[in-house]
Amino acid sequence: MEANQKRRKLRVLCLHGYRQNATTFREKTGALRKAMKSRLEFEFLSAPLTPNLEDRPTVDSDTTNFDDNSAKAWWFSKEPATFPPKMSHRSLLDLTNH
Repeated sequence: MEANQKRRKLRVLCLHGYRQNATTFREKTGALRKAMKSRLEFEFLSAPLTPNLEDRPTVDSDTTNFDDNSAKAWWFSKEPATFPPKMSHRSLLDLTNH
C-alpha cells in the first residue's frame, strides 16, 4: 500500500438497547467514537417499533429523563406485546436496507 493511499475505515453497526434510540446511543458512545475515529466509521440505527408506555421501567438511570415518544424497540418478548413474525422481518429489512 502506498503511503499516500488512505486505509478504508471499518464500518461498525451500532444497535441501541430497549427503550433507547440511535441518538441516545450515539451520545453514550462519544468517548469511544472519539478514540476510534481514525479507524472506524460508526453507523447508528433506530429500531422500528415503539414500546408500550406500561412497559417502561420504574427506576432506571438510562431512561429516567427519556422522552417516551422517542423510545424504540427491535422486538417484544412478553405477551400481549408480542407480534407476528412479519414484524421481526421488518426489523431485519430495516437493517439490511441501510
